[in-house]
Parts: sequence; C-alpha cells; structure tokens
Amino acid sequence: MRARVEGELALPLLPNTAVRVLAACQDEESGLEELAELLAHDPSLTAHLLRVANSVGYAPRVPILSLQQAIGRVGLATVRDVAVAVALEERVFSVPGHQERVRELWLHAAATAYYAKEIAQLLRKDLDSPFLCGLLHDVGMPITLQVVCDLEREGLVAPVSAAGMELAMSAFHAEVGARIARAWNLGPWLELVIRHHHDPARARFHPEELPVVALADALADWAVDASLGEEDFAADAELLAALRLHEGALGSLLSRRGRVLEAVAALA
Repeated sequence: MRARVEGELALPLLPNTAVRVLAACQDEESGLEELAELLAHDPSLTAHLLRVANSVGYAPRVPILSLQQAIGRVGLATVRDVAVAVALEERVFSVPGHQERVRELWLHAAATAYYAKEIAQLLRKDLDSPFLCGLLHDVGMPITLQVVCDLEREGLVAPVSAAGMELAMSAFHAEVGARIARAWNLGPWLELVIRHHHDPARARFHPEELPVVALADALADWAVDASLGEEDFAADAELLAALRLHEGALGSLLSRRGRVLEAVAALA
C-alpha cells in the first residue's frame, strides 16, 4: 500500500461537465441561461439539482421545474457543491463488490458536508465552502479501498479481510484524499483540511474550516446512527473551545439532525 500510494497512484478524474460547471460558477460573466444549458447536458446532475432545489431546506412555495429556477433558488455556490457531489458519487464512491460499505461512506460524507454548512452558519463564519470541505474530508476512503482491491486482483497481496480493508482506509485515506484534492486543483486549503481533519493540531496552518469539519465529522457519525439520541453525543471539549461553541449552540446543532438527514436524502 505504501509503495502504491507514494508511486503513480491512479486517481479518478473530475468529469468534464463538472469541470465546466465549476469554471462557470466562478466566472462572474456567466449567466443563468449559459449555466442552465451546460447543466442540461448532464441528466444526473440536472435531476440532483432539481431535487435539492425542491427539498425542505429551500422550501419553495411552488415546485421548481426548470434549471434556471433551480439555479436562481439555490445559488451558484450550491450548484458548484452539487456538481462535485454528483461527480464524487459516480466516479469515486463506487467500488464493485463493496457497494454496502461505500454507500455508508457516501452517506457519512454527505452528512458531514451538511453539518459543516450548519456549523458555519451557526457561527456566522464566512468560510470558503465548508460544504465541500465536509464532502471531501474522507474522499480517500473509497479510493484506498479500490487500491486494496487492485492489489488483490494483481496478486500482489493475499486476500484482505474486511478488518484489513478498514485498517488500510484508516491509515491512508487522509494522504490519498489530499492527493486527489491536489489533482483536481481544489486549492491548498482544502488539501490541508483533508489531510488533518482527524488531528487539526498537527497542521502547520489552521484554517477555520479544520475544526468545523472535525466537529461535523463527529456529528455525522452520530446523526446517521438511528439508535443514538442527543444524550449519546460526546463532544470533544477542545474542539468546542476552538470553535467557541457553548452548550446551547451544540444543542442547536444536535436538534438539526432531521434537517441534515433530509438534505442528505435529497442529494443522494
């Protein structure tokens, strides 16, 4: 694994449509009609965006049926986020033979993304896409899983147990995820968040997204487990101190569980 990760690691490419959507969302001269025309060439992306625009989080008074309406409702930042999310689900969170585990990883990533957005809004922080930071924090997990499968298929390692797969993902996902952030030109700040989200204190620089994603990660783990109640969530005191979150604010985040899970369902 170490030799493969440090060598010529085959990384999935960001689809051309997603690349063009990201560029259009960053171009101040791009109009809604131009962006809608671009999105119309990708039925999956169109369906996801319309579903998000009609979800409880945006609460439209009447159903939104056109792409221009959807873009106007959710805004360019959300269009960008949905484009990356669809690309990830189709290109990265897909490992034949491990569909159930990869589905769990995807739901956790989406829940972390929405919780990161909720935390940023609660703190009134103008962060550079907390949603994408949350969505991509564990992007190295399914890629590492695919690498292990490739090593098995090539006969370079003996069959790996489920526990061995989990150990490999735990050990390498942050490093692999940072590499894909670099390959997709998502920016050094996002690469830093992916690499250090489990241990923000080890980062040389400390963008505000780091503790936000670390808390969102923990909240997502709790939220997707239906057997856990609010009293079961154990908050990291140092993390809460770093974010300056008081008990009432944490309670507010826990109470948003239903909204986060509804948003995850709309994205999925």
